[in-house]
Amino acid sequence: MPTSARAHILGSKGRTLQGIQTKTGVRIEIPRREQQETTFESLNITEDDLNAEEETVLIEIEGDVEGIAAAKGEIDLIISKVRNSPSSSMPFSCLAL
Repeated sequence: MPTSARAHILGSKGRTLQGIQTKTGVRIEIPRREQQETTFESLNITEDDLNAEEETVLIEIEGDVEGIAAAKGEIDLIISKVRNSPSSSMPFSCLAL
């Protein structure tokens, strides 16, 4: 996930993340900022902004297949809302383990 999406996924006092975990029955691990390993990934966004580089952090999602898919969908939805807000534009990719 893009590091810029961290606050939106966590939510106030971790409530958003906890809600996703409770709703989907999975465990989601997002490393603390001081512990994270960041990478830069090339992501295709639009024809005008091909191969944009975004700092990303690997998150782990543990659970059954259905729960992982549901959790990824919830995360994708949050990222989409943030991306479509007038003050923000960010690419997103996710790898669930």
